[in-house]
Amino acid sequence: MERIVLIGLVIVATVVLVMLIPVILQLKRTVKSVDDFFKNTEQELKPVLKELNEVLTELRVTTNNINTVTTNARELSQSVVDLTYKINSITSTITDMQRETTATVAGLKAGVRTAVGVFLKNLTKKGG
Repeated sequence: MERIVLIGLVIVATVVLVMLIPVILQLKRTVKSVDDFFKNTEQELKPVLKELNEVLTELRVTTNNINTVTTNARELSQSVVDLTYKINSITSTITDMQRETTATVAGLKAGVRTAVGVFLKNLTKKGG
């Protein structure tokens, strides 16, 4: 009986081994396919990663240029604001000077008119 069980086990083991051979062969092909896939993916990714690195470098340069332009625009804007304040100050000074000149001319005109009036009055009093 032991012999029959042993023969049965050998037959079952042989059948299992025979059935496992295609599975093992397919597993070997699958592992090779996965390995090939990773090798191909690596080869395809290398140029993409290189190009991505170049694009990132160009993006950094562009960003720095934009920052420089933005800084220059801010400085220009501040200069325009400063210039506007100075122009307003000059305009205010000119307006003040114009008022003072107008007041001086008006005062001088009134003074000359009065002086001429007094002179003519004195001239007619003394002469007449």
